[in-house]
Amino acid sequence: MTKADTRQKILDAAEVLFAEHGFGEVSVRQVVHEADVNVASIHYYFGSKDALIEEVLSRRLTPLNEERLRQLSAFEEKASKSGTTITIEDVLYSLVGPAVRLSRGTEAGRHFIRLVGRMFAEPSDSVQAMLKARFEALFRRFNEAFKQALPGVRRKDYFWRLHFVIGAMSLTLCDSQRPALLSEGACNPEDVEEVIAQLVAFCAAGMRAEAPKKRRTR
Repeated sequence: MTKADTRQKILDAAEVLFAEHGFGEVSVRQVVHEADVNVASIHYYFGSKDALIEEVLSRRLTPLNEERLRQLSAFEEKASKSGTTITIEDVLYSLVGPAVRLSRGTEAGRHFIRLVGRMFAEPSDSVQAMLKARFEALFRRFNEAFKQALPGVRRKDYFWRLHFVIGAMSLTLCDSQRPALLSEGACNPEDVEEVIAQLVAFCAAGMRAEAPKKRRTR
């Protein structure tokens, strides 16, 4: 077995275990047992458990976020050439489309999306710091695009709506079969383009909604 093969086996095993049990609950020994390698391999290839977690996140998040930015840039360039502003649908499509495709593409993709759910729920400060590092630049880039697409939305309302968009996307990614259960089979969660189209339409309507008015309590 080559060094590259050993490293890949460790990453694959760690991804599955972290997705199933969480980062804090999985030990280095469990990873090496699942990967069928010796304990020294973890330290040789990664140095520490935190470094292993970082690499597990990076190997799929980096290409995922690069694809998001690539699509966003393409939509912005198209809008600029036509003398228009990028639409909210195009911004959302760039954000959610690559993630939905990853979640439905392969078994490895499904494991990683489960891992993403773990990331947002994990109380570990180190994991949250890794998340911030991985998403900070992407967040700034998409913030600018959202502002261009929705110039009239108040800052406070925008961040509430972005929070709900992320929630809708996360639920769609991590609980993919719920639409089929709720609709008694009318919705097909494996139809990737339908999932993306429905999610984008729903989130776009929410982002465009009028500013809410506080209700009076009786």
